[in-house]
Amino acid sequence: MFQLTVPPKVDQDLNLEQADLRDCLDQAMHEVALILKEKRISVTVEIEPAPDGLLFEKSQMEQTLVNLLENACKFTPREGTIEISGYPFFWERRAVQSVAIDRSLDRRTQQAAGFNAFRVDIRDNGPGIPAAHVLKIFEEYTTYGGGQDRSGGGLGLAICRMILSRHSGRIWAESHPSGALFSFVLPLQRANTQLRVGTGAQA
Repeated sequence: MFQLTVPPKVDQDLNLEQADLRDCLDQAMHEVALILKEKRISVTVEIEPAPDGLLFEKSQMEQTLVNLLENACKFTPREGTIEISGYPFFWERRAVQSVAIDRSLDRRTQQAAGFNAFRVDIRDNGPGIPAAHVLKIFEEYTTYGGGQDRSGGGLGLAICRMILSRHSGRIWAESHPSGALFSFVLPLQRANTQLRVGTGAQA
């Protein structure tokens, strides 16, 4: 909550390091282990090795994954499923205004130079997200309506958006007949990159 109140123009250096998102996910899974056990939720994980240049502040990415997993657990029915995947990705930034980033833009399906980002998808088989709220679900003043209402994400998803913004990444949600999908991308950085709130990437 404190981080959300910091004015966006205030410079805050990130403690970027070359780290393994799988370690962050292990910690996040540990923190939601109780609810997974109580609801008998099955989780499958397929995280590919991250390429060089994936730099992030480990504690903040752990927080992002915890928030996303807590959201998935909240709406996944008893004995439901959560699928987590991570893979190198070509982020076509010109598509940034669209609700989702089409996987067909991934250069793995084309003959092209290489990747410029790493993508993580978290899919659950809970209720979908109303179309009118897909773009609003990450707003900090949008709250849950209760029950199975996924029209708002509360502070948890707002914090995820803030963290991804600080890393010059992006997060979004999609609704499908089989459930909801939350995805984020982190850009690959040069080793001497520093990120600051409100300033983007600085070499």
